[in-house]
Amino acid sequence: MARRADGGLLVTKAVSHQPRTHDAVKPSLRNPSVRLGGSNVGIRPFPTGALAPPDSPTVSVPDVALQFFPCLEAIPVDPGIDLLTEVIAAVQTAIPGSGDVLYKCAGGSGRIGIWMSAKGSGQVETARSAGLDAIDLLGETKDDFAIWINASFIRSRAAGAWDAQPKRTDEDGTPDPSGPVHLTGMSVNFVSPNSIVTDISGYDETPWPDVSFDLLIGDTFSVSASQVQVQSGTSIDVDESYIDLLLGISAMLATFISPAFYAAVLAFVVEGAIVVSTEPGNFGGGAGAAAARNIPTEMFLPQGQKIVFRYTDVAVDSGGLTAFATALLMPRMPSVTVIGARQLSVEPGTSQVTRTFQAQAYDLRSPVVLSWEGGASLTPTVGSYSSVTFDYAGLAPGGSTTRELRVSATDVDGLSTQTTVLVEIFMTKSGNDIPPLCKVKPWLPQCK
Repeated sequence: MARRADGGLLVTKAVSHQPRTHDAVKPSLRNPSVRLGGSNVGIRPFPTGALAPPDSPTVSVPDVALQFFPCLEAIPVDPGIDLLTEVIAAVQTAIPGSGDVLYKCAGGSGRIGIWMSAKGSGQVETARSAGLDAIDLLGETKDDFAIWINASFIRSRAAGAWDAQPKRTDEDGTPDPSGPVHLTGMSVNFVSPNSIVTDISGYDETPWPDVSFDLLIGDTFSVSASQVQVQSGTSIDVDESYIDLLLGISAMLATFISPAFYAAVLAFVVEGAIVVSTEPGNFGGGAGAAAARNIPTEMFLPQGQKIVFRYTDVAVDSGGLTAFATALLMPRMPSVTVIGARQLSVEPGTSQVTRTFQAQAYDLRSPVVLSWEGGASLTPTVGSYSSVTFDYAGLAPGGSTTRELRVSATDVDGLSTQTTVLVEIFMTKSGNDIPPLCKVKPWLPQCK
């Protein structure tokens, strides 16, 4: 551990700084010899000869795997913090449903395997334990954290999203059970070194003969400002004579299919102890961009601590998507902001105005309680949103007054912060010769 100038702790390990290779040199998750069926117990090829006991245990490869140096037990933290328990709890609460999270310290590194399906029988547990042993993502890199997202997991979730989508549309791309555009298939391809391509095939029966096409949604990964970035683009593979006809269809397909991939492939969530980089509404990519939402940027811990991941590299191979980072243990710096109007226009003869405000808390661990104060009345006084009524009785036309609005935020650890904003209330001048703009924004210099 090395202490940083900003108060954080740098989680380090001693390594031989050799050039990175993205190919595993021994059996691991990224080696096809052990990369089997994701959450399910791996199934070996059916033997051609006489049946015999398997020569090695069955391996259940995790859907998502993490590796970090050193093990959680070896990281010094303040008294009262059980880092191992808290990290496992953070991961467990961040995945949907009853997924299984296993941890193991081996060879000086910690490994976490995440299976989206629930715990199973003794045979399943044994296979998943073998999957933990296969986690070897870092090798001889200078990084101390890596996350790997299984290609099988990405494909299976994308297939589920695809199955739920309409398969016929009109020429504008609007779903239509009797439309001329037929969507016939979907595949997800992992292209080394840094791309995932979603291929959607179909045909349009409007021309004669029918015109087949392939819509390609390419997600290319890179690292910028210590975060994993995704650049997505679409193209259509079709006979050039029909390209103009189908360009509109390709744009539409990307619009309605992308959100389905995001909903299906998402594992970690923003609300909770895990923070991810891509906002839920940032659609536009394929299954790869959706999978990238599993890459965490921060993990909140008790007693005002957090782990910050600063990414250095990202790689794609046939096994899936892997991102590499340096992990920093740092204090959380809580803050809260208020979203809403800071200047209000009111008409002569009125005495109250009501507006809705929103509060957003940062660096606080859920659940977070947001409390509102100020104004003549607030409904509610606790929550992310509040409808605030301000009283300005006695304000003269052309005059202004200021009211305070305060918000405090407290998280599950008792860590708290607050902020105060000033809301200016301007009453428009009387008369019929008031410019329309000055009725809407009486605070402008030309309206005073």
